[in-house]
Amino acid sequence: MRVIAQLSGILALLGAVAVAPAFAQSDPPGFAPVTLKGTQVIALNVTCFDHQVGDLPPGPCSGELMFHDAAGKVLKQGTYDLKPGQSVSFRLAVPPNAAGRVTVIPCILPESGRAIPSVEVFDREAARVVLFLNPAAARMSAFNAGPGGGDEVAFDPQPDPPAFAMATLSSDQVMRMNVTCFNHDVAGDSPKPCTGAVLFHDAAGNVIEKGSYSLEPGQTKSFRVAPPPTRGGSLVGIVPCVLPEPGGRAVPGVEITDGAGGVALLINPAATRASMFQVPAAR
Repeated sequence: MRVIAQLSGILALLGAVAVAPAFAQSDPPGFAPVTLKGTQVIALNVTCFDHQVGDLPPGPCSGELMFHDAAGKVLKQGTYDLKPGQSVSFRLAVPPNAAGRVTVIPCILPESGRAIPSVEVFDREAARVVLFLNPAAARMSAFNAGPGGGDEVAFDPQPDPPAFAMATLSSDQVMRMNVTCFNHDVAGDSPKPCTGAVLFHDAAGNVIEKGSYSLEPGQTKSFRVAPPPTRGGSLVGIVPCVLPEPGGRAVPGVEITDGAGGVALLINPAATRASMFQVPAAR
């Protein structure tokens, strides 16, 4: 019963979904296969980025979500339609009587907006997230070894901040954003001071905590947020966000600590630049 109560909070993060055909002209992020056991649930989270990238303001996000098995069969599929700042979780539970372990491949096909995806694995016995996955590549074309492959995306002028996806915390966990001002030359360019802002959003896009940093090269600053109390359960989705200003190279990372204070999960940005999630224009 305790496990069921702990997992009930995630239901508030799940949106209603409907089956829709695949979208054309898409260059979606690529996820690797995930192996699950019968006590686990896989969640594909999507956050609609809420900040300007280059000259482009944030816009609504829509697209299709699905889970495949190792043979390519679609196990479950649905759609998302989000305003900037909103997040949703799309989940698939492994049948408790599943024989052995099950391989699941998460898949997202963006149609519009800067949709930042992540995958989490919840364990019903542990009553918490035990695995967090960013995309294996920001875009599927990054896996193309031929002409045109790679991550050549550029926005000028800045800002074009790093992108983090939503992470789910239990009531005894804390999220910590660490920002380090890089202290070494890069291609002959000497290190400079780093300034910027850090925000934490909830799944609806509200800012629940914020701060700023002003660091000399080599310095690091940490920001922390605990899950706000909820009536629906003890699992809460939080979206970390860093907005660097022109100057030095601010290197961010997110840690989720457990009840004993140890690091349970370490999360790098889903992509070094949010423009890598920009949906290509239709041709």
